[in-house]
Amino acid sequence: MKRQWLAKALVVTASLLFTGYVFINTYEVVFNKDIPFANSVSKFVAQSEIKAVINQFDIKPDAGPQNNAVIGRLQYLQFPALNSNLYLEERRVINGTWYVRPNLAHYIGLDKDNNGVILDFLIYADSSWRTIAQPNQIEIGTDVNLFHDDHEMASYRVAEKQVLPIQSVFIASKTQARQIILIIEDTQHAVYYGFSLVEKD
Repeated sequence: MKRQWLAKALVVTASLLFTGYVFINTYEVVFNKDIPFANSVSKFVAQSEIKAVINQFDIKPDAGPQNNAVIGRLQYLQFPALNSNLYLEERRVINGTWYVRPNLAHYIGLDKDNNGVILDFLIYADSSWRTIAQPNQIEIGTDVNLFHDDHEMASYRVAEKQVLPIQSVFIASKTQARQIILIIEDTQHAVYYGFSLVEKD
């Protein structure tokens, strides 16, 4: 009898602990908080690298009329050569610090044209089996499709690739075409991959 009671107590305790763990992880995501022992969001290591890219694109648009298509909500990047998709969520900032979810990449709108249309984006992610496990397989010339706004698609190609130690700055060449800066950090090797994706004609 005592053993049965102990077994039930262990099951109830395990169930309560699991429920509590799920709750704090859900709370962390929904209310955008960094809670100890939860792992639904984590601090992005390459903080200064994100800020440096934002500063590079903090420029005034060229004068004159512009008719750029609106790209609103980004959904995912598709890498056909890798048979892989990188799903996207808007930027996640907690107390002025950039955070990332382990199964998603996050996007930040950069510069705008004279009509207020966002032209270029920064996308950042951790390297993992849930995002991009082998970012080194992304090569210059790789085709990338951006799906946005209920499956509208824009085609891009990788124009630049750099593998840099964390705390160094990725400087992308500017282009007249729309551009995505993709940063994927590999904290196990203390490096990050910086890519410039340029929209195809």
